[in-house]
Amino acid sequence: MRVGFSGYFWQFPETGTGEYSRRLFGALRGLNPELTVVRLGPPARPHLPGNLGKLWFEQVEVWRLARRAGVDLVHVPYFGPPWVRLRPLVVTVHDLLMLALPDYRPSLAFRLYIWAAVHALPRADRVVADSDWTRQDILRFTGVAPDRVEVVPLGVDPDFGAGLTAERVGAVRRRYGLDRPYILYLGGFDRRKQVDRLVRVMGRVPEPWVLAVGGRLPRPGRIFPDIRRAIAEAGVGERVRLLGPVPDEDRPALYAGADLFVYPSAYEGFGLPPLEAMACGTAVVCSNRTSLPEVVGDAALLVDPEDDESLLAGILKLLTEPDLRAELGTRGRQRARQFTWQKTAEATFWAYLRALGLTRSGAAATSTP
Repeated sequence: MRVGFSGYFWQFPETGTGEYSRRLFGALRGLNPELTVVRLGPPARPHLPGNLGKLWFEQVEVWRLARRAGVDLVHVPYFGPPWVRLRPLVVTVHDLLMLALPDYRPSLAFRLYIWAAVHALPRADRVVADSDWTRQDILRFTGVAPDRVEVVPLGVDPDFGAGLTAERVGAVRRRYGLDRPYILYLGGFDRRKQVDRLVRVMGRVPEPWVLAVGGRLPRPGRIFPDIRRAIAEAGVGERVRLLGPVPDEDRPALYAGADLFVYPSAYEGFGLPPLEAMACGTAVVCSNRTSLPEVVGDAALLVDPEDDESLLAGILKLLTEPDLRAELGTRGRQRARQFTWQKTAEATFWAYLRALGLTRSGAAATSTP
């Protein structure tokens, strides 16, 4: 089997889709001798600028590259399905945020793009969803038949956080100025992430803890709250540390050095940061919404992300109960071991087989893994 893997987001490794593309592609390439995976793109010189260039790649260029590479099937690893199906097609949908939350449809052009994607998706032979929550959204918002949507969770590298020493954790803490016990948040800053609420709640968390917030702050506006203003209004300027962008090599040490990781997002298609924190043995306070309970199971303390009192109670409970914190840290490591990129690749391979009507031996598919 020869699979063409759309590489448009290869040029954006800092995005969730970019990371997914790279991790899955790498895991697939060493998975099975019957499988050859060829990256299609990204274009060295786009035919058109900006979003028009992206559209051209998705609708025209990907098929030209697939024909040149002689592939049996094309996998588009994000919600950008071609309107015309020229070969068997698998599409991954990470979430349908833009359909579930109307504020996330910023312009007429974007709404038209999403409308076209919704109507093109049923042409895919298989649709891969990161979680059962996303699968339900796909069935709710699109015309894809239920038996063609498969849940394939994301993964964490088995060695993520392995081999961390106290010296390494201490060095990373010093680099970010984290000289006091800290609660950690890593992720995005759009409204659904509830970072402004977390900042507000931090004003009621007792000393000596500080809140460390990792990630590049976007310019405030529309779906992006003004986090600096929220810090000022809550009067917690001395207790919130804005870390800025955090490179991959620093993430495990930041997770491991934290007393808690807090993830109050109101909408996710999967939710990788809590899983990474658990892989490092850090106790997690997590939203009870959308896909997140699927990811963390019973290895995190779940709270209502849109209720200050619930969020505060969860944080205080773990800060004041070190035995429970340690227990969740242990459970979290065990839970995280269930999610690996190897398993993601294996389940994706089965989606390819079903899209082609084949089993591993090349006969008609008669069973699932």
